[in-house]
Amino acid sequence: MFKRLFKKTPQHSVLSIEGLEIAVTRKSIKRLNLKLMPNDASLKVSAPHYATDKQIRSFVHSRWDWVIKHRTEILNRPVKPECLMREGDFILLWGCEYRLRHELSSRRIAIEIREDELVLIAPEQTSVEQRLKALDDFYRAEIKRELDRLVPIWEAKMKVKASFVGIKKMKTKWGSCNITRQRIWLSLHLAKTPVACLEYVLVHEFVHFFERYHNARFHGLVESYLPNWRDLERQLNPRRE
Repeated sequence: MFKRLFKKTPQHSVLSIEGLEIAVTRKSIKRLNLKLMPNDASLKVSAPHYATDKQIRSFVHSRWDWVIKHRTEILNRPVKPECLMREGDFILLWGCEYRLRHELSSRRIAIEIREDELVLIAPEQTSVEQRLKALDDFYRAEIKRELDRLVPIWEAKMKVKASFVGIKKMKTKWGSCNITRQRIWLSLHLAKTPVACLEYVLVHEFVHFFERYHNARFHGLVESYLPNWRDLERQLNPRRE
């Protein structure tokens, strides 16, 4: 007789610790995890269902010096100027900066690489929103071109097969994976990083097909495929401990 296991539904709550509100999610995991969100310095804790509020408070307090240090860095970070796609702006592509140059066109809106420049081809009255959409479309095409090369290589090496690999804008993640459906999403912002970082995130998500959690087994598998993964992780998340 086998006992069938059912996953509990995640439970959400808020704890106030040292004047800060901590978003807590209790779910089917084995250990406590603390995340400091890079966009607004908010704190999130993932905890096993059996973890008590007291245990969560103790866990957060044990990392309080780290929390204060990195929250201060995020909150004091200078606000990046909004990208307006103006002539002369520098645009990131695969870890390199390209100077933006405008070229008039009667109808089409497109972006092309020409030596050390990105050329925005567009009518004179093109709006900022249209320019930014053109940049997103350009980034998407660049990532797709690299994925068309990388996905078959890593599927063969790792003996896996994704049902879908897509690209979308993500605010706080470089990638995500639906293990059950074997579906992977990658961040559009990866087009700004070196291609090696895109490759690392792809491999990272593929490894989730074998191991759901970021535990020792998971990191061991990543290292077996990409021994330099820690350097790539630091490039993607320089403020993470």
